[in-house]
Amino acid sequence: MCVQTIKVTRIIVLPFMCVADDFEEIKQDISSFRYEMLNVLKSREQQLVELNRSLSQFKRSMSTGTMSGLY
Repeated sequence: MCVQTIKVTRIIVLPFMCVADDFEEIKQDISSFRYEMLNVLKSREQQLVELNRSLSQFKRSMSTGTMSGLY
């Protein structure tokens, strides 16, 4: 290959290599974000389960007229 061909090849190929690297980084960011959101949703689900349990206990205590078992 002549020097001119190498220069032209670098000019043409280098931007595509950068785009490929950027694409891989974006894929990794999306994957990380996905797992982060799954953890947030799991945490929220656990909070909802606990709130539901507390609400059920409260309803039972209101129907029996006692407030024991809430704390």
